Amino acid sequence: MRQTKTSLLILIFVILFASKTVFAQHELGVYFCGVTMHLLGDKNAALMPLKLDEKALFVVNVGGAIQYRKYFYKRLSVDVEQTFQADCAFKASLGTGISIGYDFIKSPKHQLIFALGPGIFFRKSWFVLDGYIPVEELKVSANKKWEYLFVPVVPHFEYAIVPENNKFGISCYCVFDPINVLANVGFGLTYKID
Repeated sequence: MRQTKTSLLILIFVILFASKTVFAQHELGVYFCGVTMHLLGDKNAALMPLKLDEKALFVVNVGGAIQYRKYFYKRLSVDVEQTFQADCAFKASLGTGISIGYDFIKSPKHQLIFALGPGIFFRKSWFVLDGYIPVEELKVSANKKWEYLFVPVVPHFEYAIVPENNKFGISCYCVFDPINVLANVGFGLTYKID
């Protein structure tokens, strides 16, 4: 695990800083988590205090995320994301991802980005909750305090509106977890650093 993490950090560094053209455009985003959608419902719905329906198809999430995006060729970018939020059972969770993005729409006022890349998710263990039905895909840390999941391909969309002659924009995003068949939606601000 440590070797994989080190290799990933080296790859990020090379992609972000090895090319002179990389310094042309970059953006910083700050987002507020909004709603998690369990597209097939969730077997642990009873443990989710902020669910909006009985099957937990929709659950309100509290937390935030930061994102750094660096363009390395026209509409192609590398995105690095980090989330800090309360999960569906209102316990601490973290998500980290790196992805390659493509701007399907890139105009002075609008951006529509689709990105793909690996991600890892950690949450405080739910085994302390009465009635918890273990999720087969989640691994448990050696000290049993955390559950985690590595997802090799995490797709996400982001749409941003940037007022004319302004570096700040308003953005919304949707991240999919194809393993657990869920999506997380939120909104926030982007800032063009270039």
